[in-house]
Amino acid sequence: MKHVISILALILFSLLNSNAQNKVVTFDGVNDYIDLGSNIGAGIRTMEMWFSPAVAINSNITNFKALVARDNTTTSNSNEFNISFSPSIPGVPSAAGRLRFTMYDNNGINNSVYSNSNSWNANQWYHVAAVVHPSQGMMLFIDGVQQNDTNNYTNATNQLNFPVHIGS
Repeated sequence: MKHVISILALILFSLLNSNAQNKVVTFDGVNDYIDLGSNIGAGIRTMEMWFSPAVAINSNITNFKALVARDNTTTSNSNEFNISFSPSIPGVPSAAGRLRFTMYDNNGINNSVYSNSNSWNANQWYHVAAVVHPSQGMMLFIDGVQQNDTNNYTNATNQLNFPVHIGS
């Protein structure tokens, strides 16, 4: 059975606020997020969403900025996953500004793929699809274009009693 997380913030916000005009779910970048609960997150092979940064994102980013994430709040990182903008990180200095899809295995080993681009325009909509194919491994698609980076990790997400957040 195929498991997919699909998020179209425009529809979600429209259901919540019919008086909105040209608005979507907006986060202030400090403490806003949507908690999807802990029942979601088992057997996922595809996560996709639309996003539009309020400010341009580039290689000057200094902290991770998550679009979607499950954090198990332990030091092991086991069975976590996220799609986030990455700062420069040890061993991967070219990661700065790139969109990163990461899955941690049962032992907390990081498996990641990165977008080709490290520059994202403010107020422009982008579609991202993060895929864990059962034989081809991890892939990332931006606006329907498969990105160059791949990873041979093939396991779908596991159940974990920690919540999945959008915008955490």
